Amino acid sequence: SLANTGAIINVNGCHFINNHKSVELQLYHHLDANYNPIPYKATFRNCDFMVDNNYRGDALDYNFDAHASMGEVEGVRFYGCKFYNNNTGGSKGAGYGINSYNAGYSVQPSPPGFNPSDRSVFNGFRAGILAEGDNFAMQPNVMVRKADFDINSIGIWAKNVNNFSSFENSYTIGHAPMVGSCYNNIGIYSINCHQFAIEENTFTGANSNV
Repeated sequence: SLANTGAIINVNGCHFINNHKSVELQLYHHLDANYNPIPYKATFRNCDFMVDNNYRGDALDYNFDAHASMGEVEGVRFYGCKFYNNNTGGSKGAGYGINSYNAGYSVQPSPPGFNPSDRSVFNGFRAGILAEGDNFAMQPNVMVRKADFDINSIGIWAKNVNNFSSFENSYTIGHAPMVGSCYNNIGIYSINCHQFAIEENTFTGANSNV
């Protein structure tokens, strides 16, 4: 119920296996005395999100949706998390690692105190990250840094969002099913976005024709 949203979430080293949707954070805005947004207290560190052939939803025509879904929240943090779709049945290549609407969050390597080289991973999705919005001027930031994208039809798909950034990520392109008429997949697909930053990323084709 949207009347009962908001929580303090601190997750370390957990495994989310074969869920239609593992995490869903819905509408919650917390403001300080000056009406500035206070970040949602939700942090996921070194977690594994996985769907494989043991996912039971395909038998009911209830294909995998997303590992993490967010709408109208800000300040959610993912550190060194791994997102996989290894399903070879009805959910093959489907769904999203993260699916968001008007949400602000960051995806980064493991923080100090954990393995500093542990990058985030998104493998096997229609889009590793789908970030949608309504171009609202004060829309919160979406920041992805030092993550690896492979076997995704689209790595990051940004639609009508402001303030999104991709820093030092790697995109391996061409292993996944095509999207529309794009046979070799897409690393970053940005539609009607403003105030974005795409810097120091690596794009690698899966074959010599890419």
